[in-house]
Amino acid sequence: MKGYVLVVVFGIGLISCGGNSGLGQKDVMDLPQGTATGNALSGVYEIELYAKDCKGKCRISYMGTTVSYCDIGDKENDTVDVTQTEGRIQIDIDPGDFLVTRLEGGINTDGSFLIGGYATHFGGQGEVATLAQGSISTEGVFQGEIEAHLWGSAEGHSIDCTQIYDLSGSRLFDLPD
Repeated sequence: MKGYVLVVVFGIGLISCGGNSGLGQKDVMDLPQGTATGNALSGVYEIELYAKDCKGKCRISYMGTTVSYCDIGDKENDTVDVTQTEGRIQIDIDPGDFLVTRLEGGINTDGSFLIGGYATHFGGQGEVATLAQGSISTEGVFQGEIEAHLWGSAEGHSIDCTQIYDLSGSRLFDLPD
């Protein structure tokens, strides 16, 4: 998967710390708790991401191969674990697919949420910040938007890419207690 679910070609050593546009660590960490109560929205959800916009430098060439970290129109599907604890929500994503494997933040009584996450990769050579906002209905329908920012540079190559995704999905089943 790529974009928010960035391709692991990132691991070829082209990216290192840096980046000064788009989301950063401070934008996506320590987000406020919401007003929701209970844990009714916890469960395993199937989600779909649709890439609707790419901004900045999202392509690199390395050894005759061009790699794109964002392509408008791409669709990706996966399952995620959603854990609600009162006004806090946490989404855990399969580490084999996503570069930010945990998003955390707040959820309100109306189901609206704001969650974010930050990660570094390959010894700090790359950074990615992700922010998602949307809603989960009491029936388990998931909708919203995700913005992911990937940045870094090394060995004469750089990337500073922001991906915007539509997010949709539904609950498959509840998490066991």
